[in-house]
Amino acid sequence: SVEQLRSYSERFRKMGFYTLSYFNVTEAGSQIKKEMPPRKAGAFEDWHKDANDFVYYKMREAVITPPNLGQNCCKSEDPLHKFPLFSWDACVAMDPGEPVFQRHILDQAKRHIEKIPASSGICIDRLDWLRCYNTTRDDGIAFVNGQETASLLTSWKTLLEKLGPLMHQSHKVIFCNPSSFRRIDLMKEMDGIYDEFGLFWHSLNLCSQMATHRPMIAWTASPKDFKPNPDFYFQTHLYMGAFLTAPIQGNDHTITPDEAIEKYYFDYGKMLMALRGRKWLLHPNAVKMQSENVKANIFETGGKAALIPIIHGKDNDLVKFTVSLPNDYLVKKAWKISVLYPDRNDWKVIGEVKPAKQLPLKINLMRGCAMVKIE
Repeated sequence: SVEQLRSYSERFRKMGFYTLSYFNVTEAGSQIKKEMPPRKAGAFEDWHKDANDFVYYKMREAVITPPNLGQNCCKSEDPLHKFPLFSWDACVAMDPGEPVFQRHILDQAKRHIEKIPASSGICIDRLDWLRCYNTTRDDGIAFVNGQETASLLTSWKTLLEKLGPLMHQSHKVIFCNPSSFRRIDLMKEMDGIYDEFGLFWHSLNLCSQMATHRPMIAWTASPKDFKPNPDFYFQTHLYMGAFLTAPIQGNDHTITPDEAIEKYYFDYGKMLMALRGRKWLLHPNAVKMQSENVKANIFETGGKAALIPIIHGKDNDLVKFTVSLPNDYLVKKAWKISVLYPDRNDWKVIGEVKPAKQLPLKINLMRGCAMVKIE
């Protein structure tokens, strides 16, 4: 109920956490029938009480049926292309550019803003459906196999032109789950990414690079994801500037509490928290490692502080590297150099140095890892 959603967000906000509400613009319904059943609702205002009534009698124009448009379109076990495209819990794929469904989505967003004020925004699921087409509509752009059609990519963009300002003007954020459809042009109104396939390195890599100036959270499904080396797993996320899913009781097909793994969350927690608000520092040769097989990345946080996670070394290694920061860092009188290690709660100050265009540094690693801060 609305009251349950509202109290949930309020309870977490009081504990210092921010909640995002699940949102979906490409699916609708639950337990939808393959073929249109008789209508149950006797009046227009009752159509929302039954999912099949809602989908087939109110939103029919937005329902996607699988056309024969080649390998790049949606696949279906329906060779005659008679039935909708089905997904989890027998919901169906929808076109968010179809006016009747788009109005419904925007109305839901307005209700979210009004009814759940303690929620910080929404997280939109299942961008993978955007590879599909709606052959019952012509968007004036898409033309496939000699047929005028509507691309759900265009549908997304026309929806977000309205949904983005609506949420942002109310100081709400929009996150999304690319769900194997990772395109930079879909990120225009996105404030962050929660990647359902972030436990796989290729997806973590792609989504992190779409999130150079926005938060990136990676899906963590189970303790199996951390095998064979939990340190390697956590350090890779530090390197990509990505957060992991936390093990919470009741998580839905993500990691739940596990004492053996939770230890690593505490070991790397301080380092991950240091990444809050980070942006990738995009500068030529910003950090160059002299040690083989050791990786490093560089981020910028508020107040012109540079963060350098160094990973995949050996325990107690001494690593050498050179840092080159943008000119606006060089105007400082001095740089304070600090280091943070796994399973340590406090930054250790190494010393202060005079700013330089090329600054050579050497740092000892613990568990093959260190985070260096220059401020």
